[in-house]
Amino acid sequence: MREVETSSGNSIFVLDEPGEGGASRDYRVCDGKGEWNPASVEHASVVFMGGGPGGGRGCTNEDLLLILIDRLRGFQGGEFPCRENAIALTNLEQALMWLERRERRVSRGRGT
Repeated sequence: MREVETSSGNSIFVLDEPGEGGASRDYRVCDGKGEWNPASVEHASVVFMGGGPGGGRGCTNEDLLLILIDRLRGFQGGEFPCRENAIALTNLEQALMWLERRERRVSRGRGT
């Protein structure tokens, strides 16, 4: 298990070793105490698909970006709109576009 550096005040733990493709897939976000407590109700789990396309159950990078995009759009349409959110939103949408382009290229058999 390793911890990902964060400035949010939360602790992010990676629970598995990198797998196929070199990436880990099992993450937990815990409250800001910096301690791993699997029984804590104050944590969120993010489990990504293993391997490449069709790599089993779990979320994709694109899924996580869509969640963040939806959340920032909510802030921008609510009482917390700001320039920083707008810039972050634009960059997340660009990241999603590039990942979707990659997926189209892979589906045509042109690499990863």
